[in-house]
Amino acid sequence: ALVWLGKGLEIDPLNEDLNYLILTCERDMGRNQQIVAYVNYLVELYKEREEDVPEKLLQFRPQAEASRKFVVEVPENEWTSTNQVSQGFYGRQAELTLLNRMMRRKGVLHLSGGAGKGKTRLMQEFFTQQTYAPRLMYYRAHRMAQNVPFMALIEALESQVKPGDWALISEKDREILSGFYHNQLQNVEKPNLPETPSGWLPVYQDVFNAFLKLMEVMAQARPVLFILDDAWWCDIASLTLLAFMIERSYFQNYGLLVLITELDIPNNTLNQLIVKLKQAHKLETIRLGNFTPEETSRFVQMMTGQVANTALLEKIQLMTGGNPLFMVECVRMLKNSGMALDAFSEEGRCPVPESIEALLQDKLKSMTPLVHKVLRSAAVLGNWFTPDVLELIVREDTDEFLSALEELTRSNLIEVDLTRKPAGGYHFKHDIERQIILNQLDPARRRDLHLKAVQAILERRGKNPVAAVKVAQHYEAAGEPVDAIEFWVYGGEEAQKKSDRDAAYSNYGRALELTEKYVFQNQPEKILELVNLW
Repeated sequence: ALVWLGKGLEIDPLNEDLNYLILTCERDMGRNQQIVAYVNYLVELYKEREEDVPEKLLQFRPQAEASRKFVVEVPENEWTSTNQVSQGFYGRQAELTLLNRMMRRKGVLHLSGGAGKGKTRLMQEFFTQQTYAPRLMYYRAHRMAQNVPFMALIEALESQVKPGDWALISEKDREILSGFYHNQLQNVEKPNLPETPSGWLPVYQDVFNAFLKLMEVMAQARPVLFILDDAWWCDIASLTLLAFMIERSYFQNYGLLVLITELDIPNNTLNQLIVKLKQAHKLETIRLGNFTPEETSRFVQMMTGQVANTALLEKIQLMTGGNPLFMVECVRMLKNSGMALDAFSEEGRCPVPESIEALLQDKLKSMTPLVHKVLRSAAVLGNWFTPDVLELIVREDTDEFLSALEELTRSNLIEVDLTRKPAGGYHFKHDIERQIILNQLDPARRRDLHLKAVQAILERRGKNPVAAVKVAQHYEAAGEPVDAIEFWVYGGEEAQKKSDRDAAYSNYGRALELTEKYVFQNQPEKILELVNLW
């Protein structure tokens, strides 16, 4: 009855009669905790629609609170300490609202997003916000165990299934699960296990049925929140068992399954499962993106206690791309370094957090030497670049060059930027990663790449006002101040012709700084000439 009533409420969530029947069923089953949680959910739902909750629905709550067996308690399965974080939680209100609705409706959810988007942190916040916590079953798949059957589930089951749960299933089912674990999975000499997804179900259907009964027992007192983190590393056996549970409507009846992945899923079995659920309209999705500039502003204010100026926000947005993890680490490093926020606005260089550097190294370690070469060359060109200039610096086979760019895009280091002329380009998603790459270049390599960048730009663009500033910057970085001054002056002259006063002052001003600092200290007439131009 609850399943069919739930389907009706998907169409009309404020249907008073259907909600009344839901609460009546829960009351008749003695599920007082679920009654209180469901009435709280209805209060929030009616509040969003700016309507009053019918009194006949509200009256269920005090009755349930007076007689419920399950008082407010610390859940048996607290969020694991290894996943706790010290910083507060900010934003993602739309996602939390959807999670709350999904928890009430039950089913399967695919939560995706790039590294550092806060997927696990979002689920932790959702879990800890629950007035009456669901039964948490948290599993994390591991890269090194993706070929070990049931590894994604067994580690967590050992700590999360309680003796009381085992006692509630039949002796036969306990024997099946225990015998399978000790006699087959732990049989080092001859495991004799299937090697394909289709091979698991017919051979171990009795094991799957016994496990399903155990999971039903675990959901008797409260709904289950079943989280599979880093699901793209999950082994075939665990995914087959989850598919079996989905087919038997376990999550539709007893709780919410959350599959957490990055955007690209290098797991064919998991991809097939997700596609199948989408086709059957049995899957909800949440895709976490970066913070907007407005969210970044509020986040920085929360972290620092100060209202950040526009220059600071632009620098942080550029450095982090709005990635929540990167923002947390960068702002924390700024605070710990003692650097004033205004100074960072002017200098634009954030101390590089070790955690972000470690994440980047993990991305890079499996890449080929050619991909590294393309990445270093792109980093020297700046936050954004065009492929026609980059290919002249790299000078490799065209197909291999294009494959390298595609790999960097898949790795979320760069992304396509169609606004760049003449035919589109790319930009680094997080400029702090580009800064790390540049920091790893020795002086000779950095100089060589900047000079190659000058040659490539001039060959592709010629000596023109648009490219003048870029060329001047590369000459400066290569340690060639005389050539840099020439292009700064040229850029100033062209800006004057267009009556672009700000650009003219900026270009002439930089030429003057270099003249005073490097090459013409003893030639005041050169300085005077530039001052007059400026």
